[in-house]
Amino acid sequence: MMSSAAAVVLAVVVAVATAAAPKKLNILFIVSDDLGYADLGYTGSSIKTPHIDGLANNGTVLGHYYVMQCCSPTRSALHTGRYNIRYGKKQVDLPVDRPVAASSHDLPRQGSRLVRCDRARGGVGATPCVTMFNINIAGLQTNVIPNNKEYGLNLTETLLPQYMKKLGYQTHAIGKWHLGLYRWAYTPTFRGYDSFLGYYSGSQDYYTHVDSGIDLHLDDRPNCGPNCSVPLIDMKNIYSTHIYSARAQTVIQNHDESKGPLFLYMPFQSVHCPIQAPASYVEPYAHLDPNRQTFAGMLAALDEAVGQVIDALKIKGIFDDTLVVFSTDNGGPVGSLNDHPRGIGCATGSQNYPLRGGKGSYFQGGVRGTGFVYGPKFLDPQLAGKETYELMHVTDWLPTLVAAANGGKPLAWDKPLDGVNQWPTLSAGAPSARSQLLINIERKGATTGPCRPGPGITCPHCNGIGEYAVMVGHHKLLYGTGGQPNTWFHDDAPYNGTDPVTEGGCIAACTAPSPTGCPATPLVQVYDVFADPEERNNLAPGNPALVKQLMEVVVQYNTSEYVDALPLNLPVENKCPYNDENHVLTPCP
Repeated sequence: MMSSAAAVVLAVVVAVATAAAPKKLNILFIVSDDLGYADLGYTGSSIKTPHIDGLANNGTVLGHYYVMQCCSPTRSALHTGRYNIRYGKKQVDLPVDRPVAASSHDLPRQGSRLVRCDRARGGVGATPCVTMFNINIAGLQTNVIPNNKEYGLNLTETLLPQYMKKLGYQTHAIGKWHLGLYRWAYTPTFRGYDSFLGYYSGSQDYYTHVDSGIDLHLDDRPNCGPNCSVPLIDMKNIYSTHIYSARAQTVIQNHDESKGPLFLYMPFQSVHCPIQAPASYVEPYAHLDPNRQTFAGMLAALDEAVGQVIDALKIKGIFDDTLVVFSTDNGGPVGSLNDHPRGIGCATGSQNYPLRGGKGSYFQGGVRGTGFVYGPKFLDPQLAGKETYELMHVTDWLPTLVAAANGGKPLAWDKPLDGVNQWPTLSAGAPSARSQLLINIERKGATTGPCRPGPGITCPHCNGIGEYAVMVGHHKLLYGTGGQPNTWFHDDAPYNGTDPVTEGGCIAACTAPSPTGCPATPLVQVYDVFADPEERNNLAPGNPALVKQLMEVVVQYNTSEYVDALPLNLPVENKCPYNDENHVLTPCP
């Protein structure tokens, strides 16, 4: 029998050990949909976003951070830690039907197919080139996941919440999913989340919550499918931002710390189209252009919601132990109203200026991510209130957050990652763990159709090739066109349903001037994004050695594991997903 003295000693040892045990941090990951570079207050916008600005101004702003050009690709990269070229669906390659010039030379083989390139077209001497294709596609490296196609994010991928579960986290998702809804297996609670409230698809009405059917669901336990998932039909006419804020507050209030720390993923619907906001949020911005007014109201409502979630963390007493990450999924869609953006998606009134381009393109306005981290208890104090220009990519979040949650240690990954652990950079000010990154490869054509003419613009000399984009240090190479929009949209451009005024007068990408004055888009473009963040000075013509160095990186990725994206002509599935008798968008078993 243990003596009383021994019992006291044992109790002291246990108490000391318990007190010394490190407390795992909570993680709040916020995504704003289609947010432009120049939309938030801390980036210079006239739209008031005090809650988001407060976090950014006291956190670390990510000044050299990159996302994908549109929605599903960014969300899949975030969740897998892998480039989108790794998990499409294999299809037969269809090269361009074009004679190969005598000056062509060979690249390494890809399978049994020889990769060839025309030196004369690129004008870059002996620089290696890449395969040319000439069909439009839609897949996870190229476009978004539609409701009526039989695919989603590959089910063999292990996702971020699944790794967090291995570390004992309680995982919840609120808002937009857009990583698959064809079958229940693609939906959030089958992929690592303990609960989900939101919509499976990519866009819907903010009040009716209708896309091709009513798409607002409460999945309140893991593997919540038929006979579990609850369609929230009674929430019609409630603004979605308010719904998501209320749900987050409930999740935080009900969080049981004894069962593990909290991982809360909040991909808001805002500020994606349609442009809708309650009048009370819009009225303070009556001085802005009509389109920008409504957009401002949407963003103001989002900012209020962020403040409410932060307040809930404070009330719960866990805010000081929470790491907050904020990110956009791509640049803002720019252009006119009435669903006629110069890119993909639908124009909302967002702004990327002075950055070039927007959603759908590989210029900075499309892929430079607006983002920051906040968490004074965990981050390098020397970076507080500052902007870091260490290179970072959206794939880095998975290994970075896992390391942060695991005392700086990685886990054994189920598949090789493209993302790298940036926790030493964020927490201790170490140099970036990466020196280069793949922005994207679209072998069979650009997301936005680089040769699609705008109103009154013809483009007879199109590149007709794929898109290849990499970043090495602070040099970006675009091989193809860079996609569209490929120009600069001014802050004072009209948003009243007419085409905005753009610099250069061109919204299509051509390899030769058009009769209406559209300037030629070079096949090879190189920009120093530190010295020239607006991408106005193409360095490629006078720097063949630099082009060669960057093209070697393109070849490196182009000859690595690559799974072709899905073609646009993939058959539509007429049964799944389907609308049930209540017109609810419902996955198949």
